[in-house]
Amino acid sequence: MIDQLALFSFSGGPAMQGVQARPGFQLQEMVPQSVSRPKQVEAKDPFPIGLGSSVPKVPRGKDPNDPFPDLDWATPEPSKGPEVVTPTLATTTTTTTTGNAGGAGARVVPAPVPDTPPPVHTPFVLSEPVLRLVEIWRGETSAGRLVRAGVSGRVEWVSEAAKAKVHTVQFMLQVPNAAREHLVAALASSRRHPDCCRAGPTGGLLLADGIQAKRYEGAPLLYYHLPPLAIRPPMQAQLGASMLHTQDGRHLVTLGLQYAVNPALAKRAAGLAVEIVIPALLDQPLRTSPSGAVFDAKARTLRWQQPGPVSCLDNHGTATQPFVASFAVDEAVASETALSAALVRLNAKLLLLGAGGSGTLSGASLAQGVVDLEMTPSLCGWRAELNATL
Repeated sequence: MIDQLALFSFSGGPAMQGVQARPGFQLQEMVPQSVSRPKQVEAKDPFPIGLGSSVPKVPRGKDPNDPFPDLDWATPEPSKGPEVVTPTLATTTTTTTTGNAGGAGARVVPAPVPDTPPPVHTPFVLSEPVLRLVEIWRGETSAGRLVRAGVSGRVEWVSEAAKAKVHTVQFMLQVPNAAREHLVAALASSRRHPDCCRAGPTGGLLLADGIQAKRYEGAPLLYYHLPPLAIRPPMQAQLGASMLHTQDGRHLVTLGLQYAVNPALAKRAAGLAVEIVIPALLDQPLRTSPSGAVFDAKARTLRWQQPGPVSCLDNHGTATQPFVASFAVDEAVASETALSAALVRLNAKLLLLGAGGSGTLSGASLAQGVVDLEMTPSLCGWRAELNATL
């Protein structure tokens, strides 16, 4: 009988449509779908010792009773270090049940996951530079002849408050080809602050410590010295004095200062200041030229201040209008011999200040930054100081 039944064929589909499924034995009426598994992104191990990852992989959003949690890892958190890790969005699923009271097929529907932009790591950049480079030329003249000169350069903080803006800042001096002969040797023998400045990881790179520098107010980070022949003198001056006996029994004393400025620096200057130290035998001046001189009786100084680029120069840089002051001294106050002895100690000081961002005297420039070096020409300046005697 069984063999005869096997010869018959019939379709059980229509007949089974009206049969209610026993609870727990219903079949899923769905087309198999391949659920894409998110690509696993390993978090960066802060302690790589080769014995396994130190970052525990804890699934998120899973059933705590799932016996196979290792088969579906959650996306790791983005690394908080300098590297940027783009998170992979995991696809979560929800199960919906439809049908009659006896139960029906379960459908797996992917739940929408909102798109979140990956975190972007922005490096720390200074809002403004904290270091500056200044070169100072100092010279002495006697009877119109330059007897001593030299150039010194220093890298320093722009202010005391700038030290609190950074922990460390790296900097480097750039040497032009025109000044390579003297400047390279000067930087090789330069001196840096033992506590506030140290060598960087590469040659020529230095690190300035803002925390240590708070204990040393006004101290430079780097100091170098150039020989007199490294640059042309920025200016020259000659101091003179004359004395004339008048008919009313007084002595007319005239002081004059003739100066010249390097034409290449005249337009790069921000101002010229002249100060003549007046002997105690001389009182308030009768006349000064140019006008605007300020006499300080207590400090015994006569001072001129000329802002802006230096003008009134000829083709060779010589001033067409020297600084002149006239004094009258009674014979009862001082004799001619006493005045002559006092005028021997006469001296004058000239200060030529470079404009902001006009560069340095030698052509050296400064690059600085916390992460990347950036040229800062606006913080490279110069000034020239000259002391003149008879």
